[in-house]
Amino acid sequence: MKLKTVGYIEIIIAVSIWAIASGIIVRWIDQGAEIIYGVGAIAGFIFVYIWLVLKKQTKKISESYPYWKSLVLVGLFIGLNNGLFYIAIKSTTVTNAILAHYFEPIFLVLIFAPIVLKQKIKKEHIVSSMLGFAGLFIVFGSQLNSAALNFGVLLGLMSAVFFAWHIAIESKLAMTTKIDPLVEVLYKNGVPALMFAPFVISKFTAGGMGFDDLGKLIFFGILVLGISFVLLYRGLSKISSQNASVLFYGEPVGAIILAWMVWGESLSASIIIGGALILIAGYSAIRNK
Repeated sequence: MKLKTVGYIEIIIAVSIWAIASGIIVRWIDQGAEIIYGVGAIAGFIFVYIWLVLKKQTKKISESYPYWKSLVLVGLFIGLNNGLFYIAIKSTTVTNAILAHYFEPIFLVLIFAPIVLKQKIKKEHIVSSMLGFAGLFIVFGSQLNSAALNFGVLLGLMSAVFFAWHIAIESKLAMTTKIDPLVEVLYKNGVPALMFAPFVISKFTAGGMGFDDLGKLIFFGILVLGISFVLLYRGLSKISSQNASVLFYGEPVGAIILAWMVWGESLSASIIIGGALILIAGYSAIRNK
């Protein structure tokens, strides 16, 4: 199997895990978003560190020190990305927040990939990104309200900037260094774990979390913030960040379908048509790899 094909498979599996998390797991856990992400990041960090210990490869952590600034930036930006996105959901409708958040491929293709990665802007990348966003607009557009341009949308757009920025830096590290994927994910969870630690400590101090929720959060951290992040980093070492970014559109589509199947949420014609456009955009990215 060709190396690029393996990269696409790894990215698709990672995105599928994100869709399961958004469509099923997050709703399954009866905790606030900041607690889900905070405990999940801690669990992901511990899981990856234990993995390195069992593989007797903890020395790879020290080998990554020459790149520690870039690794910390990846962790910081993904923490800001998710943190701002969660606040956006609290400040506006989920629809508006998601639409703003998924400007990410456009920011990546037009700004961060050319600046950080020195990649040329190709017509295929622009067309695929715009097609994918058009699909998202069809899916969610009918639900937009008159407050579309409010503070929540601004936060969603800011989260998209940090989303694109961290993907660009992560892609550069994956393509130009030999940093072990587990070490990269260690930083990617470690920095957000510190950022959200005050919320988690406050929750535990108040006694607002039972063993059942804790078990669910640990499962979430290992699967979503551990395994999927490793797959993402491995995939980004094999394919361009622009093509990978277009495939990210599969997350909201998958989440909607899973929510319909598991929780009985509505599945309208606009969702089906928009979802089809998003899948076409993903196929276009693969076809033009």
